[in-house]
Amino acid sequence: IQMCTPSSTIRCSIGRTSVDVLYNPTVRANLMSTSFAHTYFSNDAVTPTIKTYRIAPCSRLEVLGILRDVSIYHGQTEISLDFHVFDIKDFDVMIGHPLEHFLTEPLK
Repeated sequence: IQMCTPSSTIRCSIGRTSVDVLYNPTVRANLMSTSFAHTYFSNDAVTPTIKTYRIAPCSRLEVLGILRDVSIYHGQTEISLDFHVFDIKDFDVMIGHPLEHFLTEPLK
């Protein structure tokens, strides 16, 4: 997993919390910071995986696991997504897959 293009921001709700989520469909994975996952999903199981996140040419972070079936709301639309959880500080949540076919309102 690596980020090569700039991300945009979309307003979503996760649970009862409204958050600005980074959106970059070229990443091809949904990412969540460890601190966000612990704050909002501390009781949910994390599935082990061996993926890494490339943050620089010679620097990688190991994934702590995958948080499955997280409900994201954009307007009245609910989307259930899996998130790779990393110990990252730059952002809380990033959606890295194209979502246009899920949403009734176009992304800005």
